[in-house]
Amino acid sequence: MTVERILLTVVWILIMIMLFFIPKGKRREAIIVFLAVQAMTWSSSILLNEWGWIRNPTREFSRAVSQNFTFNFALYPMVAVIHSLYYPRNSGIGRRFSHTLLYTFAISLFICITEAYTSLIQFLKPKWIMILITFLLSNFVLYLAQKYHEWYFDHFPHAKVKS
Repeated sequence: MTVERILLTVVWILIMIMLFFIPKGKRREAIIVFLAVQAMTWSSSILLNEWGWIRNPTREFSRAVSQNFTFNFALYPMVAVIHSLYYPRNSGIGRRFSHTLLYTFAISLFICITEAYTSLIQFLKPKWIMILITFLLSNFVLYLAQKYHEWYFDHFPHAKVKS
């Protein structure tokens, strides 16, 4: 088994573990955020790939898509779900900023390490530009996911599970 396949297996195990961090009463919220982030990560990955900024030499479904399925369709959305569910909404701006910054930094670090040591992601532009784009795009997606989560459940309070 290659390093890439081992990493993908570990990521799927990590995703399954993250499922246990979703409280039973917040599963509807998790599903809404998960689906919204899937749309964002999938479309942004398609754009980056089509523009020639990244390439995914090792993919799960190489004949179907040119993106990495596990990362864009499962891992990043699940990380955004955990970020959104545990977002310190009623805390000060410093706490909220550091919460999002921590998740953004973790995602960016994971992408950079994966790019450096595997063939799951390959940057086709200068590395420092791609690290900056990764950081900004991750931050933007987490921000949009959180704002969508807040908007959806503030405007549709009947969508929440009554405790």
